[in-house]
Amino acid sequence: MNLRDFKYLVEIAKHGSITKAANALFVSQPALSKFLSKLEEDIGNPSFLLNTNRSVQ
Repeated sequence: MNLRDFKYLVEIAKHGSITKAANALFVSQPALSKFLSKLEEDIGNPSFLLNTNRSVQ
């Protein structure tokens, strides 16, 4: 993990939404979702509980 990865995780947690975090980070929502999926695959565990509209719980 690098500093950008931690920043992405913090923003997702802070905003409670991948879409809102992506807007705050000035990245696309699909790019941030892909980042989170890859991170979860790499660590073998979900980072957040997501509901059906991809909001963080």
